[in-house]
Amino acid sequence: MRLTAIATVIALAAAAGSVATAGAARADDLRCAPVERSQWMGIEQVISRAQQLGYTTEEVERDDGCWEVKARDRNGLRVKFKMHPTTGELVTRENSARR
Repeated sequence: MRLTAIATVIALAAAAGSVATAGAARADDLRCAPVERSQWMGIEQVISRAQQLGYTTEEVERDDGCWEVKARDRNGLRVKFKMHPTTGELVTRENSARR
């Protein structure tokens, strides 16, 4: 009985550690769910969606199954984010300390 309780505590601690490590993954490492390229939004749509969200787009490219956008926010700060290829939802966002 006591051995089972100890084994359970060890298993829970190991699971918590792996979740914490997974959460530390960089935004660059995140991937969008696989979607047929023929279903992706066009670059013009990506730029338009970014503008709707308040960004001025500087660069757009495909990366890890997502659209990766380098842009500036309303305050002129550089940001980089990944956008879902069909919905245009933000998947990740990173701020830069530079203008």
